Amino acid sequence: MLIFGYFIIPVMTFLYASQAPLINENFTGIANHHQQKYIFALWALITALYFLKASLTLFKSCQWHPKYLKPVSIIIFLGISLSPWIPYQDQYPHLETLHVLMAMGASILFLSLFVFFLAYLYTYDSILYRQLEPPFQLIISTLAILLIWSGHVSSLTELFMTNAMSIYLAYALNKIKKYNFTNVNK
Repeated sequence: MLIFGYFIIPVMTFLYASQAPLINENFTGIANHHQQKYIFALWALITALYFLKASLTLFKSCQWHPKYLKPVSIIIFLGISLSPWIPYQDQYPHLETLHVLMAMGASILFLSLFVFFLAYLYTYDSILYRQLEPPFQLIISTLAILLIWSGHVSSLTELFMTNAMSIYLAYALNKIKKYNFTNVNK
C-alpha cells in the first residue's frame, strides 16, 4: 500500500494535472475540455480506494473507531469516486451544484476526519501525535494559502491536496508499522 501513497497516486495525479494550466483550470475542467471524463473517473476511483483503505488501516492500528467512522468513510468514498460522473456544465446548473457539493464535501469531510483522529491521538498517544500532527498542520496551512492565493479550487490545489494526503497517509502507515504501542497514554 505504501507504493500507492508514495508513488502511484502522486504520479497519476501529476500526469492528469499536467494536461492544463495548474492555476486556470481544475480537474473537472480538464475532464470537460480535454475529453478525459473516463480517465478522471478512474483516477478518482483509485484515489478514493487508496484513501479509504489507507485511512481505515491507520485508524484501526491506532484503535480509533468512533461510531461515525464507517458511515463518514463511505460518504467520503462515494463523494470522491462519484463526483466525476456528475456533469459540471452550464446547461445543468443543479447538477453543477451537486458535483461541487459532493467533491468539496468529501474533501472537507476527509480532512475533518483527520482533525478528529489527531485529537484522539493526542490523548491516546502523545508521542505518535507529535510525529503525525505537524505534517498534517502543514498540509492544511498550505491548502489555505493556495485557496486564498488562487481564489478558487485550481488544479494546483487539487494536485497538492491529493499528493500531500497520499504521501501523508503512506508516511503515517510507515510510522505505525515501526511503532511500539506499549508506551501508550491511558
